[in-house]
Amino acid sequence: AKLSYTSSEVHGSIGPLFYPNNAPEVKAAALAKVQAKLKYLNDVELADGRKFWVGNDFSVVDSYLYIVLSWCGPLKVDLTPYPVVSKYFEGIAALDFVKAAHAAMAKEAPAA
Repeated sequence: AKLSYTSSEVHGSIGPLFYPNNAPEVKAAALAKVQAKLKYLNDVELADGRKFWVGNDFSVVDSYLYIVLSWCGPLKVDLTPYPVVSKYFEGIAALDFVKAAHAAMAKEAPAA
């Protein structure tokens, strides 16, 4: 259920923000939808401050949600109003294997 929610609701709502040529009202509607999903994650799903969304260990759900949340910065979606989501995201980012994955991707990235 959590994987499906991440796919259909969180990923699905943030997708339209990747299209810079969308009309302003389309962007505003998409942003409002993303904000509603983030509020639900903040106030309901992650409200207890858990480190991982499902169970006591990192799972594919955490990996997927982390990636989708990582798009918020470049897409200018402010996570500040969602402190629980921000803490969750930062916690996943701080995991040694996540930091190692980012370092490996940076090493392999073509020079700009």
